[in-house]
Amino acid sequence: MNKLLCACGMAVVLGAGVAKAEQVVLVPPLDGTLYELEFDDSANGIGSQFFVGKTSIGWRRRSVMKFDFSSIPAGSTVNSVSLSLSLDRSHGGSMATTVHRVSASWGEGTSNAGNASNGAGAVATPGDVTWHHRFYPDVLWNTPGGDFDPTPSASTTVSGPNFYTWSTNTMKADVQNWLNNPAANFGWLLRSPETTNGVSKRFISGDSLNTFQVPMLTVNYTPPVGCPADLDNGSGNGTPDGGVDINDLLYFLVKFEAGVVAADLDNGTGTGTPDGGVDINDLLYFLLRFEGGC
Repeated sequence: MNKLLCACGMAVVLGAGVAKAEQVVLVPPLDGTLYELEFDDSANGIGSQFFVGKTSIGWRRRSVMKFDFSSIPAGSTVNSVSLSLSLDRSHGGSMATTVHRVSASWGEGTSNAGNASNGAGAVATPGDVTWHHRFYPDVLWNTPGGDFDPTPSASTTVSGPNFYTWSTNTMKADVQNWLNNPAANFGWLLRSPETTNGVSKRFISGDSLNTFQVPMLTVNYTPPVGCPADLDNGSGNGTPDGGVDINDLLYFLVKFEAGVVAADLDNGTGTGTPDGGVDINDLLYFLLRFEGGC
């Protein structure tokens, strides 16, 4: 090893002791409406909206959404979360809309009610979440209307068309738990008090082509302080194991070749500051750390 390489390696090590807060904005890959009906099962899996409230004749509407946190490094500390939803149609007066942690998995099929009839839903397709089913037509909720924590993680009063935000320490704890235990991530359910007929709200879903109005979860987090070359334990899912070996090298090279965020390690300053792209700076930064076995 030459002296220049040694000096560079030392500079990198000195610049990596403090983890800086990062922020990511996520759109739910899964969302849908639970339509209460007497006999049929309706859904709106890939439709552009979802609903909460009650129809004029008293049928309830609830919605579910789930976010993917794989872009946040394992071991990160969640500092804050903020959920923004765009309400585009409102019936009745103001109402509290609460966010609840779902306790069972569910799916999204290919049903699409379209803009005209989405208040009633479309015929459910295989894999859809419905009032009765987690996965239509074979897997049921334990309780019709969804399995969820009755204590809300957050509550916001909504009225007319506008953007609304939910952000609490309980939501932060939900995301931290899902980040630490991905298998427990079943997302949130949205509901209203469901006491008054004809009071319902329609929100833009993650399947909408209007990307400005889709649901957005902003997560502010601090990555774990550790060796940037300790990327994987051989599982291929980006889980550090406290050591640096061939698994980390292979993991980085795969991510580097694909140009994905997991290989975005440095902006050329040698301080471990990502810059939103993957280039030679990231490769050099990783190889210096890998060679040092930090």
